[in-house]
Amino acid sequence: MDKAYQPQQSEDDIYHKWEQAGAFVPSDAKKTFTIAIPPPNVTGTLHAGHAMYVVQDIMIRWHRMMGEASLYVPGTDHAAIATESVVLKNLGIKDRNKEIRREDFMKEAEKWTKKTHDRIIHQLKKIGLSCDWSREAYTFDEPRNKAVNTIFKMLYDKGLIYRGNRMINWSIGAQSVLADDEVEWGEKTEPFYYIRCGEFIIGTVRPETKCANSPVMVSETGEYVRVKFMEHGTGNTEYFILSKFLFENEEQRKKVLNLLDPNGTFELIDTFTGKELEGQEFEYETYAGKRKFTVLADEKVIDMEKGAGTMTISSCHSADDYDLAQRRKLDDTWIQKIDFEGKMTSIAGPCAGMSIINARKRAAEIMREQGLLVGEDTSYVHRVPVCYRSHTVVEPMVSKQWFIAVEKEFTDDFSGEKTTLKSQMQEAVRGNHVEIVPNRFDKTYFHWIDNLRDWCISRQIWWGHRIPVWYRQVKEQAAGNKEQEEIYVGVKPPEGKGWTQDEDTLDTWFSSATWPFSIFNWPEKSADFDRFYPTSVLETGHDILFFWVARMIMFGKFATGEYPFKTVYLHGLVQDEKGKKMSKSKGNGIDPLEIIEEFGTDALRLSLIMGTTPGNNANLGKEKIAGCRNFCNKLWNVSRFVLSQGTGNRERGTGKPEEAEKKQTDLQKWLISKTNILIADVNEDLKHYLFGAAAEKLWDFTWNEFADWALEAAKAENNPQTNALLQETLKTLLKLWHPFIPFVTEKIWEEISNTENCPALPLCKGGQKGGFMLITSEYPTVSKEHTSCESFELVKHVASKIRSMRKNAGVDPGKKITAFVSGENNDALQKNEEIIKFLARLETLTFDTAPEEKGSTDTVSGIHIFLPSKGMIDPAAEKARIKKELEKSEKMLIGIKGKLSNEGYVQKAPPELVEKTKQQMKELEEKVEILRKEAT
Repeated sequence: MDKAYQPQQSEDDIYHKWEQAGAFVPSDAKKTFTIAIPPPNVTGTLHAGHAMYVVQDIMIRWHRMMGEASLYVPGTDHAAIATESVVLKNLGIKDRNKEIRREDFMKEAEKWTKKTHDRIIHQLKKIGLSCDWSREAYTFDEPRNKAVNTIFKMLYDKGLIYRGNRMINWSIGAQSVLADDEVEWGEKTEPFYYIRCGEFIIGTVRPETKCANSPVMVSETGEYVRVKFMEHGTGNTEYFILSKFLFENEEQRKKVLNLLDPNGTFELIDTFTGKELEGQEFEYETYAGKRKFTVLADEKVIDMEKGAGTMTISSCHSADDYDLAQRRKLDDTWIQKIDFEGKMTSIAGPCAGMSIINARKRAAEIMREQGLLVGEDTSYVHRVPVCYRSHTVVEPMVSKQWFIAVEKEFTDDFSGEKTTLKSQMQEAVRGNHVEIVPNRFDKTYFHWIDNLRDWCISRQIWWGHRIPVWYRQVKEQAAGNKEQEEIYVGVKPPEGKGWTQDEDTLDTWFSSATWPFSIFNWPEKSADFDRFYPTSVLETGHDILFFWVARMIMFGKFATGEYPFKTVYLHGLVQDEKGKKMSKSKGNGIDPLEIIEEFGTDALRLSLIMGTTPGNNANLGKEKIAGCRNFCNKLWNVSRFVLSQGTGNRERGTGKPEEAEKKQTDLQKWLISKTNILIADVNEDLKHYLFGAAAEKLWDFTWNEFADWALEAAKAENNPQTNALLQETLKTLLKLWHPFIPFVTEKIWEEISNTENCPALPLCKGGQKGGFMLITSEYPTVSKEHTSCESFELVKHVASKIRSMRKNAGVDPGKKITAFVSGENNDALQKNEEIIKFLARLETLTFDTAPEEKGSTDTVSGIHIFLPSKGMIDPAAEKARIKKELEKSEKMLIGIKGKLSNEGYVQKAPPELVEKTKQQMKELEEKVEILRKEAT
């Protein structure tokens, strides 16, 4: 083996060999394990977050080595709005509809996405993902388009897709509808105005919308007062209708009516409920002219402790007002004040044609000039909806769009039962059909699903699946040549002339929701669908639990009768080393390819896993990555040493296990036992998706137990059987490590395979191709050799204690010294005398009580250790050390005696814990006695 591991020189070659050997293709094993990759968007390059795909690869590699037919399906997403935005920007196009034809744009987008696709696939391979590239899919290719059109028609035929005028989220910047969950929220500080409306006062942060006829809404049971307001000095009088709360709360009243004379006075004229006000009609000025107003009382919409207790509504521009208008059937309130380009309509009078922001400012100015403003809060902070792609403000608008009805009842084709899409999504998790890991995200899931509204699926963009609906104008002779619209919904275009397809495309999450089954060419029958669907695990970030995960559950159950995966594993977000979110603007982002070039793929993969737990964010920095690179080098060096000792088979004996065990040294028993524990623990952690815990156990065993103890002890033992066991253990370690760090382990395995007289390396149970490659080798199972590790653990404790005593005494690390050891387990220590001497750098080791001379004394596990001072220890330093150790031990002894004198502890604590505490007290008493003698 080379002296140093150079990942840059071997990783590409190893990956090519895996591909050439067909190692990524699932075997013919009966048991399957399937993961469909969350398809990355074809909008650029992968970032550090995408590197978390390694979690999926760990699972796939583990199950493959477990002998299962493991399929990792790769693919990419056409990323509708994001891709269209980037392509238009690259083309320098500002007005899509005026500057380019749809057909020409589609060609440009296809060329651009082909380039970005190839770059992304290259990156996925560099990360080491063991995907079956022969099954690669794309959310915008022909098989996926057929799946999209098919499920659209299925839903439509069930009455679950409909077209109607409803409140939607309109992105001015993207010029398209957004789903509720695609809207981000930010805080903004803007003036909040209190405006006269007859005698009523309404509050709003959007004065530009106060330009049309409207109801004045009051609380049905709320208490209101009519007051007379008199300006100080002038005698001018006005009348206002306010909530009783505002009238009686002077501090609040001054905030709301701060543009009135602060020295003016209020006089109560009358008191009534909102119900008594209902029905009043009046005309009053707005910034756009006189408008008609009618008072309506409602129990749900007014908070009497906010503002003046009244409001007007804009049914076309507020989700809450829309719901109110729908509930109260306020048909005459459907007045569009803002158009879809973000400009005011003609109803806005002097502000018509202005942008929303300019109209907001101008409307306030006009109302100030008219004397309509009675109060203003200039530091009002409120939440503003923002488009997640264009980063422009999202406007609530009423528009004719396509929707999925999530609460409409239908008959399920597979069960024959009456159900709804929403109830099927709820049942997925409540009925334990889909497990979310970690389960604390169940609450997040149900928060979304239980409050789910109909999903708007149409988008006003070009790049995406065109809605499979066609229209044709037909003349109905019996109705006097009145034209009517004929509608056709289908997987393929209709026959005949005069048909025009719907201009809109489908929400990108609509096509992505078919991903777990469309990758197997559904709705066509296929062997892959029958064998690999439902998939086993969906692994993704917790931030798209509703965006994508819930919708796949919805479509999978509806279209196939089965939920699309059995487990959803949610990883956290990748943050910088200080726990901050990575971004290009902050300069703290990490490019996976740059990291791979500097440190190697395995270092990146391991750094993403070490220290992580399910669902929690992971910190990543170059210091951590460098540490993982150093570990890979450590594994290489350890392997190099083990293989340099020659190869051979270990004799296991042919008789009973206990007879075979008698032939083993304590070191061998310990190593077999520790390895068995490691195998069991790692398998258990992987089974429960505790990838970070598994990696930490492997790291600790490799660096500490194997490298620091087993290898060093083996040098002293100089036993061919021990060397053979080291080689076996190394192979086991490489297999256990392979899912995490596949390149360095495969490279070492290759070195083992090339070693002369190397024993056969077993393939996995599924008969996978790939020669003697590690990727297809059989994953370790617990050995049938039942051994114990107590004797060698005692050796470790004694050697460690002597090392510690040497260090405390200031002994030169290279100097060999003398030690006396005595206690109940001398036999085990005497058997391993040479190992202890080697590990503790001893010239002589005497198994006897300490002689009557000066020296350093300590105890461990019932063993007394004495190091003579002569020729070894500085007397002054040793005296100071003994005094410090004595004080520490006396303090600990007082604490333990106090605990045992507490009857509550003795009676309530587990008996084994009490016994352990008593043993600690006994050892400390012995230690204190020895230290007192030494101190004197």
